[in-house]
Amino acid sequence: MINIIIFIFFFPASLGLGWQIFHQSELSSQLIALAFFCFCLEQARMAVLDLKLYQQTQSVYQDSRLVQFKLVLIITISVELTGFYTASWQLGLGAIIVLLSQVLFNCFAGIKFNQGKKITIESVTFAEKKLELLADFSGILFMSLWAVNFYSLVIAIAMLIIILIYALVKLANLWQD
Repeated sequence: MINIIIFIFFFPASLGLGWQIFHQSELSSQLIALAFFCFCLEQARMAVLDLKLYQQTQSVYQDSRLVQFKLVLIITISVELTGFYTASWQLGLGAIIVLLSQVLFNCFAGIKFNQGKKITIESVTFAEKKLELLADFSGILFMSLWAVNFYSLVIAIAMLIIILIYALVKLANLWQD
């Protein structure tokens, strides 16, 4: 059921980004649209995964950290969707909103799930997320520079490569589990 709900929320946004890929007049805009189209698909997959892990874990553990995680997850998905929908008509602004949602998640989701024979909850400190936050803020900086047309093609290519690497790493981690 979660798959269907997430599909209903993310699919129109991905269509809007797909439309942007083919209707932008500049190559850099087309590449950014392609990058965030791929990111939209990946974030939809991650939303399903996180929500399912939350449900599975919540049925086993009575942990107060799960309440905060659920709240952070729902707010993050909402901000993320706002960004993806905004990117359908205002690409740069929407992309920045999406990246801000990543900052939000990495700052306030204080746990991660470890899957194995039994799902466990592990606390994650702010310091342990410094690389993720560095990547998030770098993305925001790149998109801000792209939005003011500073080396826009170079930044667009870099963002596409970064997002594709991010998606591949996430998929590789999924296959390892």
